Amino acid sequence: MEWLSQINPHFGKEVETMWFLQIYLTSAFTFLVCFYMGHFVFRDVIQLDYYKKMNWHDQADFLSRVTAQLHAAFSACGAYWLIFKSCDSADQNIFTDSKCFNQFHPFAYELLAFSVGYITFDLIIILKEIQDFSALGMQNIMHHFIALTATVSGLLAGTFNPLVAAATTFTEVSTILLHVRYYMIKMKCADGKPFLAVMIGFISSFAYSRMYI
Repeated sequence: MEWLSQINPHFGKEVETMWFLQIYLTSAFTFLVCFYMGHFVFRDVIQLDYYKKMNWHDQADFLSRVTAQLHAAFSACGAYWLIFKSCDSADQNIFTDSKCFNQFHPFAYELLAFSVGYITFDLIIILKEIQDFSALGMQNIMHHFIALTATVSGLLAGTFNPLVAAATTFTEVSTILLHVRYYMIKMKCADGKPFLAVMIGFISSFAYSRMYI
């Protein structure tokens, strides 16, 4: 792995390359386990009628959205800490403190390894299990390739780029309610106060994480 340290000097020094790879592989494997465990839970434990009536490709899409919510919850929490809690001064964040913005943050690398592991897992599920190659499905596949390319590029570029890439995962917070909204529409529950609350929460989290921050 010497080529990594030649591109980004932090690898092999502050960042243990094997530790990074362990997080990446553990993340991908853990999400894979959650995916198939979710199938067992929704089919045999909860016995969700909506889920049981779907074919396997639609079930795989449903489970992919569940794992996306898990990734969103963990990565958004990690990114929040990086943005607001990783600086020396309690009243500063990475966008207001230039010293904090430019310093090395090992957790940024770990968070990116976690997210790259998830994206790899989800891309495999999309290609192997969901198999949606429609125009919308191809957009989703391209989204994953672009996310992987951008993340890996940020890692290899070094300096402040891994921090920025990791902090960007805070935008995933809106993904949670995005998929809740999708479930409610598919289950024909897209009316009344519960759906309105979900929509307000989604729009608010989207605006805050992707436009304000």
